Amino acid sequence: MSEELGIESNDRYDLLSMDTHKAWNWNRGENKGNSYASTSPDLARALRRNPHLRVFVASGYYDLGTPYSATDWSLSQLDVPPDLLSRVVHRYYDAGHMMYTREPDLKKLKQDVNAWLAG
Repeated sequence: MSEELGIESNDRYDLLSMDTHKAWNWNRGENKGNSYASTSPDLARALRRNPHLRVFVASGYYDLGTPYSATDWSLSQLDVPPDLLSRVVHRYYDAGHMMYTREPDLKKLKQDVNAWLAG
């Protein structure tokens, strides 16, 4: 990986850091304390303000942390006109949260992202 990215490092890569998780400030807008954070209003505002903004969302069918159905619901509830919502692409993979760790899904993700970038 260091050759591909051109970065030399002996630092350990932690997939999940409980220290970071514990220290994270989960407060977001009106959501305080132990509640779910939503960035949907931020996305809606960004889509309204930036006519060039396009969004690619990748979801795994077996992702229990950020379920694809919750993303579907959030996108369907965005306070934007349909023409703005058409700039959001949501693709699905037969995987969990990290679809890029399974070769067939990595290939599909690459194809989908390339198609989206070309769009």
